[in-house]
Amino acid sequence: MNIFDWAKVIFTNRDLKWWAAFSACFAASVALLVLMFAGMSSCSKAQAERRRLQAIAATATTTTTTAPTLPPEEAFAVSAADAPTVYEGSALMTESGGYAYYAHPSGGTYREPLSGGDAEKLLDSGTKFCIMNGDIYFLGKPEGDSAAEKNARDKNYNCILRTRLTGGENSKIETVYPGNVYDFAAASGTVFFLTGDKDIHFPNSLCKMRPGDEKPDKIYSGGWIPFSDGSRVYWYGGKGVFRINTDGSGKTALSDDVRVNRALLVGDRVYFLTDKGELRRVRSSGGDSEVLVRGCGDFATDGLYLYTIAQGDGASNAESIIRLDMDGGNGKTLCRADVNQIIGAGGGWVYFHEWTADGSLLRRVNYNGEGLEYVGGQSGDE
Repeated sequence: MNIFDWAKVIFTNRDLKWWAAFSACFAASVALLVLMFAGMSSCSKAQAERRRLQAIAATATTTTTTAPTLPPEEAFAVSAADAPTVYEGSALMTESGGYAYYAHPSGGTYREPLSGGDAEKLLDSGTKFCIMNGDIYFLGKPEGDSAAEKNARDKNYNCILRTRLTGGENSKIETVYPGNVYDFAAASGTVFFLTGDKDIHFPNSLCKMRPGDEKPDKIYSGGWIPFSDGSRVYWYGGKGVFRINTDGSGKTALSDDVRVNRALLVGDRVYFLTDKGELRRVRSSGGDSEVLVRGCGDFATDGLYLYTIAQGDGASNAESIIRLDMDGGNGKTLCRADVNQIIGAGGGWVYFHEWTADGSLLRRVNYNGEGLEYVGGQSGDE
């Protein structure tokens, strides 16, 4: 007797019809449960990662403005000596030679000893910048009287400018490139930048030049926000992270088709944050990227640790700055605050903007979470 004969017997026999109905209902129920558990599993991965960050943040204690007992630059020195260099494009904060350089939200660009002390104003504008070979490079309106500089002022271009960090007679502002520039990076004696759509040489192009050159060389028609170690140029923005040689050859996509909010190079890895809050890393030579953590609002690194914002769980607006190992593990909460943006990390400190009723304030916390301070003479009572 084959399967069709058995089916005929079951559905024509009145005593067996109940068994057929029961079997059909049971099979349908099992299939529905399988589908439900499959859907719950895919959703739970992102939720679990978000809960992990929230659990780390929940361990935070009440923040204090008491300075750490051991100066962080001393505690940090041994490890920092072996840390890989971090290469980022123009930024709002960087560390160099025992000083923190930062653009203040109230205006102006300053430098201040990492160990504490008076801040020195370097620029009237609070803009993103790079430091290279004792100069600070930034975007602004040129002050010179050349035809190109006058043209740039007339057309309201943002040009690449520089001035000495040491002050004195040589601290006057010089024009490096009088064209229209969207964003830039500086490394190994070369400035890499993305020109504007009405640039005088190469509109909407990734270019390079050394200070003193008469005009830039075009690397690539296109690009976006650049960063570089001097041997290669990387860019992000729009969709993806890309790498190209400085002669324009070897363009390589380092990520899939995702929108990227921030990216930087540490050693042989590119770390980047997607608009979905995923902090990822990929080898600079290419390959598949790996997700280190989800639920991030922003991030920075000093080459030893990753520092990220863990968003609140909905019960309050409080967010937390969390320190992670470079592989995304061993989370530690440093502080809780209404964090708007992490602008940089260096010398054992993490610098961030905090929202207040009066606007954004600049604060810093050390890498152990033991000190939380206002920067640049501000206080929460002002």
